[in-house]
Amino acid sequence: MSRRSPFNKHYQNNESTGSTRKSAASAKIKRANSSAPKSKKPQTRREKLLAQARTRQAKGSGSGKSGAKAKGRVVANPVPDTPEYRRLRRLWWILLAVAAVALVIALVLTSVTSVAKAVGPMGQNIGFGFEILAIILLVATWLLDFKKIRPLIKQAQRDALPEKKKH
Repeated sequence: MSRRSPFNKHYQNNESTGSTRKSAASAKIKRANSSAPKSKKPQTRREKLLAQARTRQAKGSGSGKSGAKAKGRVVANPVPDTPEYRRLRRLWWILLAVAAVALVIALVLTSVTSVAKAVGPMGQNIGFGFEILAIILLVATWLLDFKKIRPLIKQAQRDALPEKKKH
């Protein structure tokens, strides 16, 4: 960093008025509760995951946010473990998978030139029908999620709140 003027009293070191800082980093306060510096980074994937779990557990042991308590910890987003929720989630996955398959079939029937020539214009119409089916299934998946599954999750979150935080 360059000095503005060497004749400014602030920048002259021969007086006892002080001197300039070299950078803003030297003005920052060091953390008092920092642990010993780490000698090396974890080498394997497992060591990395264990280190992340330790840091998450250390951070989560303080004040927790709303959620269900499991083994003394606070869980942020509890998922209901009811047969109805499992049935709806299974239906959601099935609709999503069938929509993906229908979309792949539609793309094969309409886009791949060798298949499109073999099936002709009728095959392209069938492919268009599969595209419509995929869109309808995706909308149904979206509606199922918003209308049926999310209210169950929100209810489970409300039930997991401590009594004093419920409204």
